[in-house]
Amino acid sequence: MTGTQARRLQAKIARDDLGRIRVAAVAPSTLRRGGGARSLANAIANCQADAAGTNLVTTGGTTYLVTSYAGYTGAARAVQAALNTHVSLAAGLMDAVGRISTVDTGG
Repeated sequence: MTGTQARRLQAKIARDDLGRIRVAAVAPSTLRRGGGARSLANAIANCQADAAGTNLVTTGGTTYLVTSYAGYTGAARAVQAALNTHVSLAAGLMDAVGRISTVDTGG
């Protein structure tokens, strides 16, 4: 993702579900150093500074998300549909944020 794309994504998160959606688009090497997508997503989710919500970690090829609310399958399906609909990672993540905010129960 470019810097401009990242800033657009941050702005969309701020509009749609501020503080409840966190996205980490990382290089595969970062994912390896973090112990894999699941480990990195869980580490972010367990950070005391983060509120409840959804944490999504992706390289574009590998994606893992952790939610703090029941009905997590809705968020997983929403992200999968968004990322499978768009050719670019940036467009897929923009769509995913909108879809997550729709299924986010706030719990």
